[in-house]
Amino acid sequence: MKSILITLTILTSFIFSPNLVTAQNAGQQDITSNLKVFKIKTESQGQVSRQTVQTVEPGDTLEYQLTYTNHLDNAISQLKPVLPIPNGVEYLGNSANPSIVGASLSLQEGPMQNLPIQEQTTTSSGLQVNQNASHDKFRRIQWLINSLQPNSSLTLTARVKVVKSDALTLNQ
Repeated sequence: MKSILITLTILTSFIFSPNLVTAQNAGQQDITSNLKVFKIKTESQGQVSRQTVQTVEPGDTLEYQLTYTNHLDNAISQLKPVLPIPNGVEYLGNSANPSIVGASLSLQEGPMQNLPIQEQTTTSSGLQVNQNASHDKFRRIQWLINSLQPNSSLTLTARVKVVKSDALTLNQ
């Protein structure tokens, strides 16, 4: 199996909702984000461990941990962080904590859709029907944080499965 060195460009790909406060305050950012990626290993006794990512192979599970810190003296409301799901990995449905409120089937800009996302498919008899899109098709996921209190932090997590390591484009 082919392995590659994982690096973390996803930091630069991070997208925020336009109504997020992004102004500078006395040289410091009002809100900061920190992204960490871990490889998830399940031991024979069922214990889960998180390991620093050095290489990935198809079948590996990765966990993104996104920590947001509010440096303001007042709460920030309606924070809507979006996590791009890179090519080469698939979002593992229901792995996000807290639960996601929206997703997109496209990495391109565009509206997020409330869950479940409907997609049109053609049956073997040629009939077009709407059905729920599977989680592995999500290319962006979104949370809604109603309030991030002053001088506090919140960590969001989501897991993905590596399906094609040579297509993975994460840079450090």
